[in-house]
Amino acid sequence: MQEKEEREEACVRDEEREVRQAKWAQAEKEEREARQVQREEEREARRAKRAHKERDFQLSLRKEESDKAAAIAAQAQERERERRKNKIASEIPPMGKLRYPKEIVHFLTDFREHMRKYKVDRDQWAVLLKPLLDAKSASFMDRLASDVKNNFNALSEALAKANGITPAYHCRRWYNVTWQEGLTPIEIVLALQAIG
Repeated sequence: MQEKEEREEACVRDEEREVRQAKWAQAEKEEREARQVQREEEREARRAKRAHKERDFQLSLRKEESDKAAAIAAQAQERERERRKNKIASEIPPMGKLRYPKEIVHFLTDFREHMRKYKVDRDQWAVLLKPLLDAKSASFMDRLASDVKNNFNALSEALAKANGITPAYHCRRWYNVTWQEGLTPIEIVLALQAIG
């Protein structure tokens, strides 16, 4: 009987040992799987980080290349603008400079006609006009926005206003004229043109 009990106890111990070993084996397996998952996640994170770095590097290369291309294009445009300016300046006869700021309206009209006569591109007008202006008008022109400089009508208005030429100025000049009796229409037109 005692032997039977011992055998049963041995069987129970063996079963408990097997259960413990199975639990340890299961725990080790789960731990291995968890470590494997963690390693995979770390590997994936490193791969993503490398891909992100590579993408950033490629973007920086593209940006650098586009910046270089833009700088080269800007330099080429500037050289072309300078070449056209020098060519235009050498091909067209020179105009006289603005002597009296109050004559700016007539001067700009003459300048416009001069540029049209020699078929100068409108984007060159401001560049060619600036050296012909007096110091005050030239410094005023430097302060203007580029869209005003490139639009000759807006530039003309701005320069006229800067030199005090306004509709009120013209009205004062016209009202102060004394007309002589017996002027012919041609003489009247010439007098009005002289008034400006």
